[in-house]
Amino acid sequence: ASSELASTRLIELTEEEKIIYERIKDLYKDDNPTEKAEKLIEACRSNIEIGKEITMKEARKFVSSNEREKEEKAGKRVRMIFYIAAFAVAIVGTVLFFVLKNAAVAYITPVIMLLCIAFANILSSGNHKTAKQRTMECDIIDRDTEIMRNHIDSVNDEIKEFLERYNKTYKVETAEDMLREVIGEYEDFKTLRQKKLNASEASSEAQNKLERTAGYILNLGAEPEEDMYAQLMRLADISERAKKALDAYEASKNAVRIFKEENDIDTIMSAVVPETDESLGEVTSKLEEYSRLVDESAERLKAFDKRSDELSQSLDEIESKRSERDLLKEERDRKQEAYDCCVIAKNHLEKAKETLSSRYIKPIFDKFMYYHTMITGNDTHEYMVDAKIDVSVKEHGLTHSVLQLSKGLRDVVGLSLRMAFIDVMFPDEKPVLILDDPFVNLDRTNLEAAEKLMEIIGKDYQVIYFAAREEIEPQIQM
Repeated sequence: ASSELASTRLIELTEEEKIIYERIKDLYKDDNPTEKAEKLIEACRSNIEIGKEITMKEARKFVSSNEREKEEKAGKRVRMIFYIAAFAVAIVGTVLFFVLKNAAVAYITPVIMLLCIAFANILSSGNHKTAKQRTMECDIIDRDTEIMRNHIDSVNDEIKEFLERYNKTYKVETAEDMLREVIGEYEDFKTLRQKKLNASEASSEAQNKLERTAGYILNLGAEPEEDMYAQLMRLADISERAKKALDAYEASKNAVRIFKEENDIDTIMSAVVPETDESLGEVTSKLEEYSRLVDESAERLKAFDKRSDELSQSLDEIESKRSERDLLKEERDRKQEAYDCCVIAKNHLEKAKETLSSRYIKPIFDKFMYYHTMITGNDTHEYMVDAKIDVSVKEHGLTHSVLQLSKGLRDVVGLSLRMAFIDVMFPDEKPVLILDDPFVNLDRTNLEAAEKLMEIIGKDYQVIYFAAREEIEPQIQM
């Protein structure tokens, strides 16, 4: 029992672990931050994608702003030209009126001036309309980017509040690492808390066994020593020797019985003995007293044997538990190593995914919009491609799946995305394209544009086209 109590020190917390446990126990004892931290990690990544989208929108705004300025300048130039022409007509008409004294000149000059002004307004109205559209587009982009920035700020505030709760310093560039550190600290807290609990339970159990062993030794009439295990072994040895003495006594009793059966005890007892010797009665009385003491010793030895067996069984259980503990410790170490490997692999895969996404998303999106525009012309839908290369559409400020579009538009989106993949993935090679009637759901307008697109694709790719409608076949020239 004393050795078991000493062995519990092997599973107690080390000094370093105690320092760590005391530092983090108040932070995590009533809280499991893992699920919240994982959601915030996803929010961090979403913020990165939103930031990229904001950059794209600002680039589009820059282009639209430049085009608006060009249209406004063009409109101003047109109006200026015709206003100058009207002014020149006025001057020429006035001169001619005074020189020729012709009344017709007085009537014709205002008419020509009005026509110049009208032409100026008519010709510049197109520029004004285009500039107004570009202004509206810039306003929409400003509204959308403001919403996105507010969302990013809201998420950052939530992350900051969460990290400060666990004594972490918030920085945008290290937020994800800090969130992972919170998850790691919570896992350390659970491990250390369980280890502390196991050590406490093992210590209590060993102390209980130690107290029971000490009580048993006291019942035997001995004082417990520091090493009670060695003391029990000595008592077991004494029990074994007493048992042998009892066997010898039983053999002596049997010999006395045989002697009494073979000899006349009365004659022997009536024989005169020297006065200096003890009488046979006294010898018999002492023998009976010795027999009683031997019987009592035998009973105590039996009790010793029984208790010794119980203690031996307890020692066996302790050794079994110790072996089981060692096996569990080895299994824990193996699983911890596997877990660490999984975490490292996960981090590398996430980085690889982010690298791959940042490398291919923009080229795929640009190619997608090129093919989509070739088919639909000036489509009013606003599309987005996320890190998983999934296409979504934005209407009225809301983002939803392309599954909500019509069948024809879904076919256009699917074909445009696949052609974008082919162009990006095979920049130098030109694979054979097999198309299974991708235009089956298109209306007549989009079908004509799609047929022209197939003519353009057919110049760079070898295309095998399967059509379900006969009227499409002669119209596609590749």
